[in-house]
Amino acid sequence: FKNELELTVNGPRGLMRNLAVQRISRPIDLFRAEPGTKVFQNTIDSISLPRGVRLLRVKPTDIILQLDKLVKKNIPILYETTGSLPDGFELISITINPASIPVTGPEPSVGHVDSISTATIDLSRFTTSTTRPVALKLTPAIKDLVGEPIVTAAIVIKEKMEQKTIENIPVKLLLSGKKTYTLKPDDVTVVARIPYTTLRKTKDLKTLFRARIMGVELPAGTHKLTVEIIPAEDIEVLEIKPEMFIADITNEESDNGR
Repeated sequence: FKNELELTVNGPRGLMRNLAVQRISRPIDLFRAEPGTKVFQNTIDSISLPRGVRLLRVKPTDIILQLDKLVKKNIPILYETTGSLPDGFELISITINPASIPVTGPEPSVGHVDSISTATIDLSRFTTSTTRPVALKLTPAIKDLVGEPIVTAAIVIKEKMEQKTIENIPVKLLLSGKKTYTLKPDDVTVVARIPYTTLRKTKDLKTLFRARIMGVELPAGTHKLTVEIIPAEDIEVLEIKPEMFIADITNEESDNGR
């Protein structure tokens, strides 16, 4: 609507000169107004002027207002993605913060808006978890109400794991003093989940594991012992076969004395 009126007035020159710097307004009472189109006539009595100044004409003669119901709602934000993660990686989650934005505005602009999308997030760029600022895709009407807010996207990415069975991993018995030993068996098989990239850059998977038995305090003799598997970083051991070993330990001094 036109927010300025053109007035034609007459009166003493001194009053007319001061009128140019005064703020003349036309009040409109909207206290009991309902949504819809409202017409207010610009009559001579509707505008207050200094005493001695007479209002001759007002243009336009009417003010037409379109009144809308004011709506306040929290609109959820939905992320939008494109592309795929590089081979060997999987998307665990994307969390938008804040998860919604409060919007207050006329019902025709706000009432039908059920969600707001983020700008497109290109997944092909990521191989690790990250947090990024993201703009929102806003209609002109919503942008006029909230500006151009930025949200953050917490992107959780996990490297894929593959299950493998690794055989013939040598087992070492750790002893104190001058002792010798024999193990039955002397190697172990491990079932493990191994990261995608680790699998592809490691030629011999046995090098990803250390198999040991702690026997520092053991005396000479035959012992039934449990093996300990120490995997490389981010490897998950699922099964060890066998778990128990028979160790025959001999003192070197006793052998030399014979």
